[in-house]
Amino acid sequence: MTMKIWESLFPLAIYYQSSSFKVLTTCATWPNIERLFDATLRQKKNVFYITMDWGPTYQSSLDFFEKMIPYKDFVFFLSNDHITHKNRLAAGLRSYLINHNSWINENVFVCTNEERVYDAVLTARAKKWKRIYLSGKINNLALVINRWGIEWHLGKNDNSYLEIPAKYLNDRKLKKDELSILYNRSKIGMILSTAEGASYTSSEYLLCGAPVVSTKPEDGIGLGGREFWYTDENHIMCDPNEYAVHNSVYSLINRQISPQRIRSKHIALMNKQRLTFLEQVIGPLFNENKPGLDIETYFYQTLFDPNTMECSLKCEGKSRSWDEINEIFKGD
Repeated sequence: MTMKIWESLFPLAIYYQSSSFKVLTTCATWPNIERLFDATLRQKKNVFYITMDWGPTYQSSLDFFEKMIPYKDFVFFLSNDHITHKNRLAAGLRSYLINHNSWINENVFVCTNEERVYDAVLTARAKKWKRIYLSGKINNLALVINRWGIEWHLGKNDNSYLEIPAKYLNDRKLKKDELSILYNRSKIGMILSTAEGASYTSSEYLLCGAPVVSTKPEDGIGLGGREFWYTDENHIMCDPNEYAVHNSVYSLINRQISPQRIRSKHIALMNKQRLTFLEQVIGPLFNENKPGLDIETYFYQTLFDPNTMECSLKCEGKSRSWDEINEIFKGD
């Protein structure tokens, strides 16, 4: 039998490590994550995890909270929205209202003087729940469809987007700097899915000066955290139908909001969130376990990997095998 991926690999990034103190980041909603926590926390050494997860249904479930309680002294939850944050605190977990989009690199997603030739852009995976069809009535539409990877190879993509008369459709996976250029050529960014987390794409639009049209949540509970960044000025929330999306896009275009203003306000909130993380999470943690380290300098110097330009806290794309995990803890 083929071993399932969560039985052999875990998303894991090393934020700081020494022989006596380790801080790692992972995804607590990863299936079978208890195996990782049990293996690395069982001796109650100075090992701590920072976890950034999304998905309001699973994260808010009582089963999930019960699974996490044994590790509550060693796992710090960064929560995308007030609802998730409140539920985690009520369950006795260490939760902090620090949205994951705070870790997007604002030096990659920039705001330029490009002519905004597209009325709107939509970046989405080729999945039905992304509701790409809702963009069908937009003129001068740019579509960035992420249709490569395992789902494409298995023939599980939703190809209905091919029926939409887009002005631009990518023929390959775009790099982040290429996305930045495209967003700067777009007047509006759209998020149309039935469910979403904080949605990196939503904040990437805003960093590039494009206000956002987002569909309302179907369950009436929340948007998973992307609304954390929305103001009366930089977005419109609409019903999930083509006409409402169309009207909202052109209503937002007519506001003629300064792209630089949208970007600067978003960065101000990002910096505030980063300071909260420094003062409430890693500051006290490092002062207790590594008092000689200048944690403020360490935080800002290591915030982004100079090679990948990705935040050092993100564990996406950093899956490790058990052999690699054992190597991290070797000799402890």
